[in-house]
Amino acid sequence: MCFPPGTKVLTPDGQRPIESLESGDLVIDENGDEQPVTETMERYVDEELVEIVPERLNESIRATGEHPFKVVREDGFEWVDARDLSEDDVLVLGHAADDNGLSIEETVLLSELASGPLVFTDGGVTINRQYYGADKGPQPRMIAPEVPVSALATIAGWYLAEGCVVYRRGIPNEVTFTLHADERESANEITEALEAFDAPSRIEVVEERNTLKVHTESASFAQFIEGTFGTGAAEKVVPDFLWNAPVETQARVVEALFDGDGTMETRGDSQRVQLQLTSEEIIDWVFQVGLRCGVQFSRHSRTPENRRPTYWVSVSVSTALDTPLKRLFDDVPEDFRAVDRTKQANGHEIVAIDSIDRVPYKGPVHNAEVTDTHTYIAEDLVVHNCETIAQGGARRGAQMGVMRVSHPDVIQFIHAKNKDVSLAHTLRLNDPDDFTHNSFKDALEEARDLIDDEGRVPEHLRNAVEGHLSNFNISVGITDRFMDAVKNDEEYAFTNPRTGEPHVATAETVELY
Repeated sequence: MCFPPGTKVLTPDGQRPIESLESGDLVIDENGDEQPVTETMERYVDEELVEIVPERLNESIRATGEHPFKVVREDGFEWVDARDLSEDDVLVLGHAADDNGLSIEETVLLSELASGPLVFTDGGVTINRQYYGADKGPQPRMIAPEVPVSALATIAGWYLAEGCVVYRRGIPNEVTFTLHADERESANEITEALEAFDAPSRIEVVEERNTLKVHTESASFAQFIEGTFGTGAAEKVVPDFLWNAPVETQARVVEALFDGDGTMETRGDSQRVQLQLTSEEIIDWVFQVGLRCGVQFSRHSRTPENRRPTYWVSVSVSTALDTPLKRLFDDVPEDFRAVDRTKQANGHEIVAIDSIDRVPYKGPVHNAEVTDTHTYIAEDLVVHNCETIAQGGARRGAQMGVMRVSHPDVIQFIHAKNKDVSLAHTLRLNDPDDFTHNSFKDALEEARDLIDDEGRVPEHLRNAVEGHLSNFNISVGITDRFMDAVKNDEEYAFTNPRTGEPHVATAETVELY
């Protein structure tokens, strides 16, 4: 019930590799809500993993065979183990539902967003020169402490696409946006947004390169940009506040991104746009914004020889009609007929399976226990964390039970699937080590003597019968401490799961051990 390292899990602050999650971290569940991780698990396996490639996503997700995925059925949703999936199945995609209130119509204080060596005052924001050991010289010009969210979104999209930070003596000093020579209107759009930051700018025409450059020679603005979005084409990041911003704000950033680095292909009335970058994080974010807008991008990647990997998303106008991402396209005729709508089921975005394979794997795998719905989103797909599945869909295939080797009930747990010994072993009604007298029938006959004349069943007998597991796969989680005890032929103490203290056998329980 696990994924190999590198599997990306959606959190309120973006995608994170599953192995980096810790107890208390927040993840996004099947409903788009934030849920805390209560426990993380790691184990070593030497087995085949199930490798699933969803259509449009075009990237595989690998999982152990018993990990449940949410799939669509005629009468609703079901949880299906990875090993039981077929190429006819349809998987459910997941995305965040809540937003942080960063409305495109409002303004925002930069002190609520920025990080890094900046000084915030009522009069404005300036770079902290002392951080760089540059105390001498004139104080850098301040930028506005509060800006319209629309201007912030415009600058965010254009910088992630075409911006770079220029340094002088190791200090951020300028931000430059490089555009094609015929993009004067876009250059004016950038300068207008910069005015909202009180960041002076100028447009330079570079005729020999057929380009326009928008320069803002403000060290304070450059420091804000560096600390918020990073630098370098492959190293730029999407800040936390954009991962859970309202859809309209996110859509404005995506629009500026595509204006800067996107391309469009037109065939008759049909249009298709594509965005290709070397930053996987930005592409992941655009894909998630699409899902929140009701648009499912196609996603691809490739790694040219001796070059950095490239990642891209594309979408047709048919898919984006009547969504906030319609602005990615040129004027669409009013009589244009959409024929390529994103697939949905009961309000959820869904995706078909392109291929399923089995791949050998030897190494660690990880899982996370999540509260409430016990679900999270791995590689954009809704998965279960393998607790008992009840509400929210039926389960096809066996369920999964795991108990740590340190638990006092681990011996009964090991026998819980075997109906011929589980009741006998649990009640000690006969000797489970005597193969001539350990059948379920014999144990049941002896158990009848414990039922009183009025037919009341003792609680410990009822618990034993209900403790028998059917339609379950069970595993015992082994620890290094236990294996060390085995290798050294030493005693091993069980642990009280509630207190963490060593478990003490009483006169009533010692016979179990």
